Amino acid sequence: MREEGRPHRQRRLRGGPPGAGGQANFVAAQAGIAGFTRVVCRDVGRYGVTVNAIAPAAETRVTLGYGRRVNEMRDKSGAEQTGGKAHSLPDPEFIVPAITYLCTDEAARINGEVFHLMGGLVQRAFPERPYRSITKGDAWTSADLEKALQPGLLSDIQNPSPA
Repeated sequence: MREEGRPHRQRRLRGGPPGAGGQANFVAAQAGIAGFTRVVCRDVGRYGVTVNAIAPAAETRVTLGYGRRVNEMRDKSGAEQTGGKAHSLPDPEFIVPAITYLCTDEAARINGEVFHLMGGLVQRAFPERPYRSITKGDAWTSADLEKALQPGLLSDIQNPSPA
């Protein structure tokens, strides 16, 4: 395609919601694909190739009846229904327009992005970057870190799965 003067668009796909408990291997693979996307876009962008990833959440044979099964498990266990009942995922047809758009010339400037898609929801993922820092003139000791981390760097941290 490059030889003919037309830019080639390459897309990488990944699936599922991030952070699902009990699926460390799956979530690690998703993070790897997101990182791969962000690096490869820099490597091939100079040739007119764009690389983006999508994280679609849609009903498939694997997820069929997911909402119903989650609700049944919660009811059996007596678990509290925080956030209400689980819903079924939307049909995969909701994902197609986003993929189609990313393959158009109008989307040629979009490169190295990860999009989460679910029904009518489109989210642009924020790449992991430092957003808060602490510094010291020399090497940190454990005692120094203990004093410095809580009031500043980690003041808003909560354990996502406390014991």
